[in-house]
Amino acid sequence: MVSPTLIGIQSANALGLDAERDSGLRPANYGRWNGLTLDVLPPDAVAEWRNNPEFRRHGGESVLDIIERMGVWLAALPRETDVIVVTHAEIIRAAVAATTGNIDDYWNGPHCTLRGFEAHTLNL
Repeated sequence: MVSPTLIGIQSANALGLDAERDSGLRPANYGRWNGLTLDVLPPDAVAEWRNNPEFRRHGGESVLDIIERMGVWLAALPRETDVIVVTHAEIIRAAVAATTGNIDDYWNGPHCTLRGFEAHTLNL
């Protein structure tokens, strides 16, 4: 399964995957912050976003919204089936937090880096 974004589709293709596009794997909606880098945002707003999981001052999804979205998506997956997912870092982090039930895992979750790819195993 792959995010329906161009970068998601191209990444799946580069990995040799003929993946099904899934809108549940779309990137987070950061509202007015979409497309901006952290260095151009007001530092106080970034600090609040990092420390308040309900922050929506940017007009998009909160961290809790993203985690909830991924919890619903994960619950709909067929059991006893291996799934390969190509998606965005924040969506992977949200899936980890939804699986562990620990919101802190969104920012500091268990992961390992392997040649530029983040490899995550979630046992549902």
